[in-house]
Amino acid sequence: LDIFAINHIETKHIDLFAEINQKSCVFEIKSITDRNERPQTREAVGQLHEYAFLYGLEEPELFVVYSSKPTAEWIIQYLESRERINVIWVDNEANDKLSGPGLKTLKQNCIKHYKESTMKK
Repeated sequence: LDIFAINHIETKHIDLFAEINQKSCVFEIKSITDRNERPQTREAVGQLHEYAFLYGLEEPELFVVYSSKPTAEWIIQYLESRERINVIWVDNEANDKLSGPGLKTLKQNCIKHYKESTMKK
């Protein structure tokens, strides 16, 4: 699954933004290590909420895409339950494919609708 295959819209600030079937999907991509995953997470949370506000997005699907799985499991739980931010990471053990709990939301709300809207009739 390649998130960049999504028909995206260029913006000045957002790493990846897509409007699919009137659903806004906002992605913040973060490179992390054991030493910086916490500050990178804080920055991603702030950026996603700021972008949703600045671009006037109502109830967007928000995603953090990490360069690897966060080592602190609480980060995933915090983002998904408290901040309503979907979490995805590049799985280095699976040939750099995407993984994480947010993948289900991505496939259901973004990829599925993108594929349906681009199918030839």
